Amino acid sequence: MRLNDLRSLYLNKNKIFRIRKDNFRHLKQLKILLLNSNKISFIEDGSFDSLSQLRYLFIFDNEFDQFMINSN
Repeated sequence: MRLNDLRSLYLNKNKIFRIRKDNFRHLKQLKILLLNSNKISFIEDGSFDSLSQLRYLFIFDNEFDQFMINSN
């Protein structure tokens, strides 16, 4: 299996602090992304834009101060 074909990615409890726009750009087939129980305090705008197949995003138990959703 190639990384481009990955459909599920579980990154729980990995001490991730931030998500950058290019972190997931090659994962075009990703449908499930779990980022629970990290230390995420910042997600760069557009970080999930390339994930057109994404259906489930779990990001609870992180360290967000503010959370804004852009629905454009």
